[in-house]
Amino acid sequence: PDAVRRLTKPPAGEMCPMEDFNFSKASIKFSNQLTKDQVSAGLRAIIQRIGEVIADGREVQIPLSDVGRLVCRGDREPQFLFSP
Repeated sequence: PDAVRRLTKPPAGEMCPMEDFNFSKASIKFSNQLTKDQVSAGLRAIIQRIGEVIADGREVQIPLSDVGRLVCRGDREPQFLFSP
């Protein structure tokens, strides 16, 4: 994690510093019923499925609120397109 933080310093003008994802906080903030283990397992399953679809060479477009979209077209590498 420390090496990742050193290599992924926020670019100038970024609105907030990077923070490790906290499954406990997410389960409390976004659900009244899910445990941190359920949030962790669900997120892991989603990420794995996205990886499988991309590995199959299929097109992927995942809108992420008003921030942007995760896009992968065919054999190209995935990229994140920020909203204007």
